[in-house]
Amino acid sequence: MHRLLSVAIVLALSAGTSADAQFAIRVKGGANVSNLSVTENGAEPAIPYESRTGMLLGATAGVIVTPWLAVQLEGRCSQEGTQQIEDGATASLRLSYLDLPLVARISIPIDDSPLVPHVYAGGFVGFETGCGLRVSGVVSLELDCDVAAADRQSTDYGVVFGGGTDVRLGPGAVTLDVEYALGLRNMHTEPDGKAHSRVFAFAAGYELSL
Repeated sequence: MHRLLSVAIVLALSAGTSADAQFAIRVKGGANVSNLSVTENGAEPAIPYESRTGMLLGATAGVIVTPWLAVQLEGRCSQEGTQQIEDGATASLRLSYLDLPLVARISIPIDDSPLVPHVYAGGFVGFETGCGLRVSGVVSLELDCDVAAADRQSTDYGVVFGGGTDVRLGPGAVTLDVEYALGLRNMHTEPDGKAHSRVFAFAAGYELSL
Protein backbone atom coordinates (compact mmCIF):
# COMPACT_ATOMS: atom_id res chain seq x y z
CA MET A 1 0.00 0.00 0.00
CA HIS A 2 2.80 2.43 0.85
CA ARG A 3 4.50 1.72 -2.48
CA LEU A 4 1.23 2.24 -4.37
CA LEU A 5 0.65 5.55 -2.62
CA SER A 6 4.18 6.73 -3.42
CA VAL A 7 3.75 5.87 -7.11
CA ALA A 8 0.41 7.70 -7.18
CA ILE A 9 1.96 10.85 -5.69
CA VAL A 10 4.83 10.80 -8.20
CA LEU A 11 2.44 10.33 -11.12
CA ALA A 12 0.21 13.14 -9.90
CA LEU A 13 3.13 15.51 -9.55
CA SER A 14 4.46 14.54 -12.98
CA ALA A 15 1.09 15.09 -14.60
CA GLY A 16 0.72 18.46 -12.91
CA THR A 17 4.19 19.50 -13.97
CA SER A 18 3.78 18.50 -17.62
CA ALA A 19 0.21 19.74 -18.11
CA ASP A 20 -0.16 22.84 -15.99
CA ALA A 21 3.22 24.09 -14.83
CA GLN A 22 4.98 27.05 -16.43
CA PHE A 23 8.64 27.91 -16.38
CA ALA A 24 10.11 31.26 -15.36
CA ILE A 25 13.54 32.81 -15.68
CA ARG A 26 14.86 35.85 -13.86
CA VAL A 27 17.97 37.99 -13.79
CA LYS A 28 18.76 39.99 -10.68
CA GLY A 29 21.35 42.20 -9.08
CA GLY A 30 21.80 44.01 -5.81
CA ALA A 31 23.86 44.38 -2.66
CA ASN A 32 24.87 42.20 0.28
CA VAL A 33 25.48 43.24 3.87
CA SER A 34 27.50 40.32 5.24
CA ASN A 35 29.29 39.38 8.43
CA LEU A 36 30.68 36.42 10.36
CA SER A 37 29.39 35.42 13.78
CA VAL A 38 32.67 34.49 15.50
CA THR A 39 33.55 33.04 18.89
CA GLU A 40 36.89 31.75 20.15
CA ASN A 41 37.01 29.43 23.15
CA GLY A 42 33.34 30.25 23.67
CA ALA A 43 33.95 34.01 24.00
CA GLU A 44 33.41 36.98 21.72
CA PRO A 45 36.61 38.36 20.16
CA ALA A 46 38.17 41.42 21.79
CA ILE A 47 37.86 43.32 18.50
CA PRO A 48 34.34 42.78 17.13
CA TYR A 49 33.73 41.65 13.59
CA GLU A 50 31.70 44.16 11.61
CA SER A 51 29.65 43.87 8.44
CA ARG A 52 30.86 44.81 4.99
CA THR A 53 28.91 45.55 1.83
CA GLY A 54 29.37 43.76 -1.49
CA MET A 55 27.52 43.09 -4.72
CA LEU A 56 25.50 40.17 -6.03
CA LEU A 57 24.50 39.18 -9.55
CA GLY A 58 22.55 36.09 -10.52
CA ALA A 59 19.94 34.28 -12.56
CA THR A 60 17.03 32.08 -11.52
CA ALA A 61 15.16 29.26 -13.25
CA GLY A 62 11.90 28.07 -11.74
CA VAL A 63 8.85 25.90 -12.20
CA ILE A 64 5.50 27.62 -11.53
CA VAL A 65 3.47 24.71 -10.20
CA THR A 66 0.34 26.76 -9.41
CA PRO A 67 -0.49 30.50 -9.47
CA TRP A 68 0.73 30.68 -5.86
CA LEU A 69 3.54 28.07 -5.68
CA ALA A 70 6.88 27.94 -7.48
CA VAL A 71 10.14 26.04 -6.99
CA GLN A 72 13.28 27.94 -7.95
CA LEU A 73 16.99 27.24 -8.37
CA GLU A 74 19.31 30.22 -8.52
CA GLY A 75 22.96 30.68 -9.37
CA ARG A 76 24.65 33.89 -8.30
CA CYS A 77 27.99 35.51 -7.73
CA SER A 78 28.08 36.98 -4.24
CA GLN A 79 30.65 39.24 -2.56
CA GLU A 80 30.74 38.60 1.19
CA GLY A 81 33.09 38.80 4.17
CA THR A 82 33.70 40.80 7.32
CA GLN A 83 36.04 43.40 8.78
CA GLN A 84 37.66 44.54 12.02
CA ILE A 85 38.40 48.17 12.85
CA GLU A 86 40.82 49.43 15.52
CA ASP A 87 42.70 52.70 16.01
CA GLY A 88 41.87 53.93 12.53
CA ALA A 89 43.05 50.76 10.80
CA THR A 90 40.67 48.38 8.99
CA ALA A 91 41.36 44.75 8.19
CA SER A 92 38.85 43.31 5.70
CA LEU A 93 38.23 39.71 4.74
CA ARG A 94 36.85 39.78 1.19
CA LEU A 95 35.16 36.60 0.03
CA SER A 96 33.54 35.75 -3.29
CA TYR A 97 31.13 32.85 -3.65
CA LEU A 98 29.12 31.04 -6.26
CA ASP A 99 25.89 30.50 -4.31
CA LEU A 100 23.19 28.01 -5.33
CA PRO A 101 19.94 28.59 -3.40
CA LEU A 102 17.00 26.20 -3.92
CA VAL A 103 13.74 27.62 -2.56
CA ALA A 104 9.97 27.24 -2.58
CA ARG A 105 8.19 30.53 -3.24
CA ILE A 106 4.60 31.36 -2.31
CA SER A 107 2.97 34.25 -4.20
CA ILE A 108 -0.13 36.13 -3.06
CA PRO A 109 -1.93 37.60 -6.11
CA ILE A 110 -4.07 40.68 -5.49
CA ASP A 111 -7.16 41.16 -7.65
CA ASP A 112 -6.91 44.04 -10.13
CA SER A 113 -3.43 44.98 -8.90
CA PRO A 114 -0.03 44.77 -10.65
CA LEU A 115 1.56 43.94 -7.29
CA VAL A 116 2.11 40.30 -6.30
CA PRO A 117 3.70 39.94 -2.83
CA HIS A 118 5.69 36.78 -2.18
CA VAL A 119 7.68 34.93 0.48
CA TYR A 120 10.18 32.11 0.04
CA ALA A 121 12.40 29.74 2.02
CA GLY A 122 14.86 26.96 1.33
CA GLY A 123 18.52 26.09 1.51
CA PHE A 124 21.77 27.09 -0.17
CA VAL A 125 25.26 25.85 -0.82
CA GLY A 126 28.11 28.24 -1.60
CA PHE A 127 31.48 27.57 -3.23
CA GLU A 128 34.34 30.00 -2.65
CA THR A 129 35.67 31.54 -5.85
CA GLY A 130 37.97 34.14 -4.34
CA CYS A 131 39.45 35.29 -1.02
CA GLY A 132 41.57 38.30 -0.15
CA LEU A 133 42.75 40.30 2.84
CA ARG A 134 42.97 44.09 2.74
CA VAL A 135 44.52 46.26 5.44
CA SER A 136 44.04 50.03 5.22
CA GLY A 137 45.14 52.79 7.54
CA VAL A 138 48.66 54.04 8.17
CA VAL A 139 49.83 51.17 5.94
CA SER A 140 47.82 49.73 3.05
CA LEU A 141 48.26 46.12 2.04
CA GLU A 142 46.39 43.53 -0.04
CA LEU A 143 47.10 39.80 0.08
CA ASP A 144 45.59 36.63 -1.31
CA CYS A 145 44.23 34.49 1.54
CA ASP A 146 46.46 31.56 0.60
CA VAL A 147 49.55 33.78 0.68
CA ALA A 148 48.46 35.16 4.06
CA ALA A 149 47.82 31.60 5.35
CA ALA A 150 44.23 32.52 6.24
CA ASP A 151 42.76 29.09 6.93
CA ARG A 152 39.03 28.73 6.29
CA GLN A 153 36.45 26.35 4.87
CA SER A 154 35.94 26.86 1.14
CA THR A 155 32.33 25.61 1.04
CA ASP A 156 29.38 26.97 3.01
CA TYR A 157 25.77 25.83 3.37
CA GLY A 158 22.70 26.90 5.29
CA VAL A 159 19.13 28.15 5.13
CA VAL A 160 17.75 31.14 3.28
CA PHE A 161 14.44 32.96 3.50
CA GLY A 162 13.03 36.24 2.31
CA GLY A 163 10.18 38.10 0.71
CA GLY A 164 9.26 40.93 -1.56
CA THR A 165 6.94 41.81 -4.36
CA ASP A 166 6.61 41.41 -8.11
CA VAL A 167 5.37 44.37 -10.14
CA ARG A 168 3.80 43.28 -13.41
CA LEU A 169 5.37 45.27 -16.22
CA GLY A 170 5.20 44.46 -19.93
CA PRO A 171 5.49 40.75 -20.71
CA GLY A 172 6.99 39.97 -17.29
CA ALA A 173 7.47 41.51 -13.88
CA VAL A 174 9.98 43.59 -11.96
CA THR A 175 10.97 41.75 -8.78
CA LEU A 176 12.08 43.30 -5.50
CA ASP A 177 13.47 41.08 -2.73
CA VAL A 178 14.91 41.28 0.78
CA GLU A 179 16.67 38.09 1.88
CA TYR A 180 18.52 36.65 4.86
CA ALA A 181 20.95 33.72 4.60
CA LEU A 182 22.02 31.89 7.75
CA GLY A 183 25.17 29.80 7.34
CA LEU A 184 25.13 26.52 9.26
CA ARG A 185 28.67 25.33 8.57
CA ASN A 186 31.46 26.25 10.94
CA MET A 187 33.86 28.14 8.67
CA HIS A 188 36.55 28.24 11.37
CA THR A 189 39.30 25.61 11.06
CA GLU A 190 40.52 25.78 14.68
CA PRO A 191 38.89 23.28 17.08
CA ASP A 192 38.04 25.98 19.66
CA GLY A 193 36.73 28.49 17.14
CA LYS A 194 33.34 29.00 15.53
CA ALA A 195 32.45 31.25 12.59
CA HIS A 196 29.12 31.26 10.76
CA SER A 197 28.14 33.45 7.83
CA ARG A 198 25.27 35.93 8.05
CA VAL A 199 24.12 37.74 4.90
CA PHE A 200 21.35 40.25 4.22
CA ALA A 201 20.67 40.73 0.51
CA PHE A 202 18.70 43.45 -1.28
CA ALA A 203 18.02 42.73 -4.93
CA ALA A 204 15.97 43.82 -7.93
CA GLY A 205 15.40 41.90 -11.15
CA TYR A 206 13.12 41.09 -14.05
CA GLU A 207 11.21 37.84 -14.55
CA LEU A 208 9.70 36.28 -17.64
CA SER A 209 7.29 33.33 -17.76
CA LEU A 210 7.80 30.86 -20.60
